[in-house]
Amino acid sequence: MTFDDLLTKGDIKIIPQNLTLITSMIKIIENDLLFLKRLKLDSISSRKILIGYYDILRMIIETIGLKKGYRIYSHEALTYLLIKINEYDSSQKFDCFRQLRNSLVHNGNDVTVVEVRIIINDIRFLINRLKNIYLY
Repeated sequence: MTFDDLLTKGDIKIIPQNLTLITSMIKIIENDLLFLKRLKLDSISSRKILIGYYDILRMIIETIGLKKGYRIYSHEALTYLLIKINEYDSSQKFDCFRQLRNSLVHNGNDVTVVEVRIIINDIRFLINRLKNIYLY
């Protein structure tokens, strides 16, 4: 599958750039990051906090797409957007996070607090990198 295949399939659509929506998304991303930083990471909260950081990363990639004139309708298609903008390493990392999130949400899998700490640090690094390069 390629980015163009996803355009044809309708998982990605070409849209006019909407600065109001982009600004709103960036504000939501920043607020969600502040919220997650306030939470205590423990055996009860770790799964939800990890999913929260994944959702922020997903929103950042969606916002990058909006800035480039694309509306993306699937999590998998976000990986192909990253490839299209030559973010190959980021696309691989995001796809791993996507699969992990799916295993937690759809398969009932669990992760330890130690694993979540490591994964969250990796996600935060990618969040900051993509935000600084593409959103500001």
